[in-house]
Amino acid sequence: MKNHRAIVITRIIFIISVLYSYNANASPLYNAFNSLATLIDEVHLKEFQLTGRVLYTFSHSVLNRNLEMLKLYCASLLARQQPRAVPSKKFYVRKMKERLLCRVPECSSQHEEQNLDQLTSRCKGVGYFPFHESGEVYDDGQYVLFSEIDALEDREISEKAKEFLSKFYNLLKNDELFLTKCTNSGLDSEYKITMDLMSAVLH
Repeated sequence: MKNHRAIVITRIIFIISVLYSYNANASPLYNAFNSLATLIDEVHLKEFQLTGRVLYTFSHSVLNRNLEMLKLYCASLLARQQPRAVPSKKFYVRKMKERLLCRVPECSSQHEEQNLDQLTSRCKGVGYFPFHESGEVYDDGQYVLFSEIDALEDREISEKAKEFLSKFYNLLKNDELFLTKCTNSGLDSEYKITMDLMSAVLH
């Protein structure tokens, strides 16, 4: 019964999060990133609720290794939709805290949040790995600074984000592990919504 309530609540959160992004200022590219990032978060949350840990999400290792870059692009696109300039790190960290509060019991969430604040205060950027058609990781990881992302023009970040999403999508659409996790978590419709949003913005 408790797990059923958790599933219902997380599905409502997913739908609200995706629909909330649909406003006059939200770009289709951001909508696609937001929907994908939210879906991945929901899969992770359900897995954590059942097992107490989060395992690999995708069968393609390069997708697992590029999750933080995905979240950074999502944060940057959201930051650029604000009336005034906002650092992408602000939204990147905010989302990290939201995920933490969903997983950690209320009694210990304040302590964990303080630890996260200390960790993120020293964080200057995120790591990522080049994509290959095989979906495997063959190269050393690279690092991008929040300040480098923020320094890009809107057109440049859109182009880079779309290129990243295209490579991610081309592997994701054939990733059986992710599809299975979504299906087992009752997120079939959310998976279809997300894939349709990505397909529409890329084609």
